[in-house]
Amino acid sequence: MSKMKQIEIECPKCGETQRVDYWESINVDLDPSLRKQLFDAEINFFSCEFCAYEAVVNGPLFYHDMTRKFCIQYLPEYWLEDVSNFECYHTDGSLETFVNFSTMGIGHRSRPHVVFDIEELLRYILFREMLYDRDMVEKKKMVAGMLH
Repeated sequence: MSKMKQIEIECPKCGETQRVDYWESINVDLDPSLRKQLFDAEINFFSCEFCAYEAVVNGPLFYHDMTRKFCIQYLPEYWLEDVSNFECYHTDGSLETFVNFSTMGIGHRSRPHVVFDIEELLRYILFREMLYDRDMVEKKKMVAGMLH
């Protein structure tokens, strides 16, 4: 499930405060338009309604593709400065909150690929999509060969 909340942001340019949509997680199977918005830099984007200053709201973002069975956790670099942020992770990189789901067929959620750069997040999404698409083409060829 995708999760969005409204947060208050003070514009670094003019100092005015306004509410902004902040996405904590996006599920591209349940909300396909969010994938396009992410690639178009429209997710967690701040545009000041008072002075038109624009910036990215730099916070953690969990990306989930159920069809291709992968998850990515983007963490801003500053996140590493506070060791208390590590409490939800096991030493092997798996997430504490999803560990019990692994027996129910959604184990990929317990081991998100962690990135610390938005560009790497986008590259990894493309990489996994291309792998999945390649495998689907191979499976279709195999099925077609069996039918003939």
